[in-house]
Amino acid sequence: DNGYRRAWLPESCPACYTVEDFARDHPQGEYVLAIDGHTVAVIDGTWYDSWDSRSSVPMSFYHRDKKEA
Repeated sequence: DNGYRRAWLPESCPACYTVEDFARDHPQGEYVLAIDGHTVAVIDGTWYDSWDSRSSVPMSFYHRDKKEA
């Protein structure tokens, strides 16, 4: 409803691609990552969470282009 689209991460290495990897690979944009029972915001390559979730493994994510914000 707020311009976000859901996408799934590839399952080629499901246990080795972390929140930190995702943030590094996405230096621009706004994302909400779904990890096991939790969500993490990644904005312009920086993750925001209430705890250090850098080593958690995201399953899917929501993305919004800045022009749609």
